[in-house]
Amino acid sequence: MSNAPDFNKIFKEYRLIHRMTQVEFAEELGVERVHISNIERGKKGMSLSLALAFCKRFNINFAVLTQISEAEDSKQKEQWIEEILKTLEELDSYKVGLIKTMICSLNIKEN
Repeated sequence: MSNAPDFNKIFKEYRLIHRMTQVEFAEELGVERVHISNIERGKKGMSLSLALAFCKRFNINFAVLTQISEAEDSKQKEQWIEEILKTLEELDSYKVGLIKTMICSLNIKEN
């Protein structure tokens, strides 16, 4: 299953909009074609690093793709937080600072 609601549809739409085959799309993002196919069909989730590469390549606001709906359970949210923390641990201080700035700029307010 995908990491975000309808992310597999968004992923495929961008590929088609840019008139790319799955092979071309996979090459752009540095993964295998079968991985692209699995994501588009909702059979496989997407790593944070691949989501970031996708957003960078197609100039997409990462925040739009990672919104957590109220209907999603807290377990999914916990999994995302764990993945984010693991990825942050691997980054240098400059990149972590950029991400902190990006997160703070989202101005997320609790309901």
